Amino acid sequence: MSDSDEYEWPSDNGSNEDNDEHVEIKNTFFVADDGKKNSPKEALEGFENVIMMSEDIDELSKMRFESYENVVCLSAQLGLYDKMVENQKKLLKMMDKVDRNVVDESINHILDAVSTISDADIQR
Repeated sequence: MSDSDEYEWPSDNGSNEDNDEHVEIKNTFFVADDGKKNSPKEALEGFENVIMMSEDIDELSKMRFESYENVVCLSAQLGLYDKMVENQKKLLKMMDKVDRNVVDESINHILDAVSTISDADIQR
């Protein structure tokens, strides 16, 4: 093979930056997911970061939806009821961006999380 026959690799025109950003967002999601039981406040912050970082990336709408679900559940667990309601509204607006099974699963997780809240907890 001569120098003139050398294969030229196609350019990705910056898509590597997009992939790096997607990897960072996914890593943030999985770190937050791992910390839900032992560090719920830090996990909550991680999921909020995922939401902010993925706001304009349609390919990550399922991950953003699941992050909203986790924010709602963790907010309920931590007694942050205003934050819980605010993020529940945002989650409901995203229902058309994910599969019905994902929506059903999320609704069940949220119902499980909020079913343990008593009226006395909310009034505090």
